[in-house]
Amino acid sequence: ALFSGEIFMAKKLMYLERLTEVPSFPEIIR
Repeated sequence: ALFSGEIFMAKKLMYLERLTEVPSFPEIIR
């Protein structure tokens, strides 16, 4: 079982990775 903190960190990391993959501003907003 994952702690809520671990889930939050995982989502945060995936979000940051997606920002680096898609540098276009409109994609970041969406």
